[in-house]
Amino acid sequence: MSLFNKFFFSISLFSIATWCSVFLSCTNDSALGDDGTVLPPVDTTTVEPPDTIAGIVCSPDTIHFEWEVLPILKSSCGRRDCHDAGAASSGVKLVNYQTVMLTGGIKPFMPEETRIYKQITHDDEEERMPPPPYDRLTERQVQIIAAWINQGAQNIRCDSSTIPCDADSVSFSADIVPLVKDACYGCHNQYVHESGIELLTYDDLKTAALNGSLVGTVAGETGYVRMPFGSIPLPACHVEKIRAWVERGALEN
Repeated sequence: MSLFNKFFFSISLFSIATWCSVFLSCTNDSALGDDGTVLPPVDTTTVEPPDTIAGIVCSPDTIHFEWEVLPILKSSCGRRDCHDAGAASSGVKLVNYQTVMLTGGIKPFMPEETRIYKQITHDDEEERMPPPPYDRLTERQVQIIAAWINQGAQNIRCDSSTIPCDADSVSFSADIVPLVKDACYGCHNQYVHESGIELLTYDDLKTAALNGSLVGTVAGETGYVRMPFGSIPLPACHVEKIRAWVERGALEN
C-alpha cells in the first residue's frame, strides 16, 4: 500500500469512528449519578411517547386540547396563509400542542394575559384574529379556549370513545353546525375551497350528506381521505352524531 493510500485509509477510519461516536452519543445519552455511577442511557431519538390512551376515561368537566381547542385554532387561524407550519405569520405556529405552547404566548390560568386569547377577543377589527374578511370566533369557541387556559392549558389525553354520547336527539343547528365550524371551516369556507368544496350553508352540508362524502370522510371509510386533513380523527361521538343526522334524512332542524 502506498504512503498516500495508507494516509487516506487512516483518515477514513478516523472519520467513520468519529461519526459513529457522535451518532451514538445523540441516540443514547448517559449521565453520571450523584455517586459517580453511570446511569442508564436515555434514548433521545424518541420524539413522541407511544399512544397509551386506549381505555383512559375522559372527564366531562375537562376541556381536551386535541379535539376541542386545536380544531378551532387550526380551522380559524392555522390555515396555510396564516399560522400553519409553512407560513407561521409573526412567528406563530398553531399546528399542535407543542407549537401552540411555544409560539402562542400561552399563560396558563390567565386567559387575559394570553396572546392568542387577546387576539381573538380584540375590539379593534384591524387587530383581531382571525382578521377580516374571516368571521370572528363564536362566543362558544372563545369560551372553550378560555376554559382550557383557565384549567392550566394542559394537553390531557384520553380515549374519546369513553365520552358519553347522545346521538338520539341530534340536530343540525345545535350539533352539526358547531362541529363543521370547528373542524372544517378553515378549508371549506367562502374564501378557501379545498377540492372545490364549501361547507357553509345547509344546502352545502345536505349535498355532502346525501352523496355519502360527509360520513365517508369524517369516519375514514374506504375510498375516502379522512378529514379533517392533517389532524387527529374526530372523536367517536362527533362521527356518531354526524352519521345519525345523515341517516335520519339530513334535516334542517
